[in-house]
Amino acid sequence: MNSEENATIWTLPYGLVGAQKVEDIQYYKRDDLKLVQEAVTSSGKWYQFAIDEKVIGWIKVDFIKIQ
Repeated sequence: MNSEENATIWTLPYGLVGAQKVEDIQYYKRDDLKLVQEAVTSSGKWYQFAIDEKVIGWIKVDFIKIQ
């Protein structure tokens, strides 16, 4: 895994044309995330998520703990 993609929230799944870094997932570590949609790309499986109905961005599934 590319270190640039590690635990980072993106506007689109990492590696897609136009994907821009939003911020590090650590900022949202304690918030309850609502999964909006899922995507599979050449860089792996991704979830788009929202908090309080506001879509934040895309994060690699490796960094989401579903309970």
